[in-house]
Amino acid sequence: MVADRDAPGRLVPKALEAGVAGCREEVRTAHPGGGRPVHVLEQSLPRDLRDLRRGIRQRTIYQHTVRSGLTTPPTSSG
Repeated sequence: MVADRDAPGRLVPKALEAGVAGCREEVRTAHPGGGRPVHVLEQSLPRDLRDLRRGIRQRTIYQHTVRSGLTTPPTSSG
């Protein structure tokens, strides 16, 4: 992957987008720590909805600390 010098913080999201774009059945992720920040959820929502429309299942494991997070929906913790 060629580095995006204009936006170094975009390397991981771009790599995730490329990986998920090649999925055919399911995406599995694990998120250590607490809830996801609002800007991360806003960035990931369009990609996640697009993949769900393609029929890709999404399974995410969060640590128990997500239950007290202010941004990650409570339904994702259980």
